[in-house]
Amino acid sequence: QTGTSVLVFVLLLFVSFGSLIFLVLQNVFSKEGFLLNHTLWIIFLSTLSFILYPIFKSIQYSKLIGYAAYMTTMVFAIMSIIVYIFPKFFQNTYGVAMITLLISLIAIIVFELMLIFTGTYNVFIEKIMFYSILVVFSLLVSYDTSRMFEYAKICIDSPNYPQISTSQTLNILNLFQNFLIR
Repeated sequence: QTGTSVLVFVLLLFVSFGSLIFLVLQNVFSKEGFLLNHTLWIIFLSTLSFILYPIFKSIQYSKLIGYAAYMTTMVFAIMSIIVYIFPKFFQNTYGVAMITLLISLIAIIVFELMLIFTGTYNVFIEKIMFYSILVVFSLLVSYDTSRMFEYAKICIDSPNYPQISTSQTLNILNLFQNFLIR
């Protein structure tokens, strides 16, 4: 039973990553590939759902999941409202912000790996990591929302909405898991 479960999990993980990578490689504005793009999006979301289903059905984690879902929704709503209020700021700072956020994300990953391997993780550092990840992914949600507004203005025919929304979906999932595990 356990061996089969692990095998199914790994298979779903590979299918999920494969469909995601293939979707990201598609052209943002193209009349071709409409069916392929939406099929890849459905495969990605379906495999992700199958992977996460055992966690979400667990009564043991129901309060944590509720808290994480509530907090993720609040962060998404607040950051989206900020983008609505200050759209020019996000448009004008997009390039610099994305480079800065990428460097910050890499630094967080390297720092966290270093802490794990050295065994120096403690409650104070865990809080710093939580807030660092929260800030980075909150800003990524804002800039991805801003980018979606830009695409909506310039897109007349056949946008690849599944590809455009992929980064936003991954940012929301990262926020959710940050609230869930910290």
